[in-house]
Amino acid sequence: MRNTALVLSGGGSKGAFQAGAIKYLLEKGVKFNVIAGTSVGGLNGLIVSQNEPEKVPEELDQWWGKIKNRDVYRSHNFWKRLGKGLSHVFGKNKGFSFLPTSIYDNFPLRGLIEEYIDLSRIRENVEHFFVSFVSLQTGKVYTKDITTLYDEKEAVDYILTSTLIPMAFPPFEYYIYDQEIENVFSDGDKLKVQQYVDGGVLNKTPLSTVLQYDVGIVYIINNFPRYPNINPKSLERKYRTLFSVGLRSVSGLSPNGYFERDVRDAEKINNDIRILGELEAKIVNLLEQQEQKNQIRNLFESEKKNFTFIKSRRTGREKKEVKIVGICPDTEIEAFEMEFNPPKSKKLLELGYKTAEKILSE
Repeated sequence: MRNTALVLSGGGSKGAFQAGAIKYLLEKGVKFNVIAGTSVGGLNGLIVSQNEPEKVPEELDQWWGKIKNRDVYRSHNFWKRLGKGLSHVFGKNKGFSFLPTSIYDNFPLRGLIEEYIDLSRIRENVEHFFVSFVSLQTGKVYTKDITTLYDEKEAVDYILTSTLIPMAFPPFEYYIYDQEIENVFSDGDKLKVQQYVDGGVLNKTPLSTVLQYDVGIVYIINNFPRYPNINPKSLERKYRTLFSVGLRSVSGLSPNGYFERDVRDAEKINNDIRILGELEAKIVNLLEQQEQKNQIRNLFESEKKNFTFIKSRRTGREKKEVKIVGICPDTEIEAFEMEFNPPKSKKLLELGYKTAEKILSE
């Protein structure tokens, strides 16, 4: 039996919308084998993957019903940083900057994840749980399957890294084994250490990750509408400041554009797989002798490995048609991504639930 996948986008506090949609799917009996999340999608994915399906709705309500700004981030300690900076200056260390790499410190969120995570339960409930992040040095996206890890600290590091919105939170400095990087540096681990941030910088919705596996249906819950999004509300929106224009372009349109590309690519692959199957059936039906029919079938089977849309380069598996169900708001969610407020979260939970109900009943 083919897997059912859940793909969860980023979006900060808008993740409450996503949680509401997840609740509806689970209450309708949908069970997920493969989960991939970016940023807040990784946090919701942690809750889904770590709990039995019937317990997830209540767990989501509890998370989003109490989480506030102070549970996610805090301001930097200026005096502590000043003292550290002076010690570096007098120590003649020129690698330190007085200016922080972020506006906030995400230490509270780390504590929240550390207290919650249980790797053994994740492995029991799902086959795969992926989070993604990107290197600031190379622009390369990395994906980690949390179910393959046995060190909870390492798992926390990866999940947390997936949430590191650039400028808001500090990058995570680490080295992830990469043969391409090994080929560049023959020695010196220090040179290999990179800074990693939220995978949503390049793609808020990691659809391509789950398509590498044998999935029959993919539920995508995006906290952003599909683009282009043409309606009265979107046309009336104005971006009048440098900050608003940059945020809209870099955080909104650009990464969601990659998601649209992935959806179109998946639709094209479905179309090509369907056409190839129909072509094989038509040719076989034109033949009269059973031996010739078998020869044609064997020929198609042996040649399929040469079609990139049929054979996965990563897993070597033959791809099959995948049903994609997208759940997203009709228009932009009117919420600041860095504002975690229980009453607003409750409204977004309800909106996500109703949106999923509407889409799946059509």
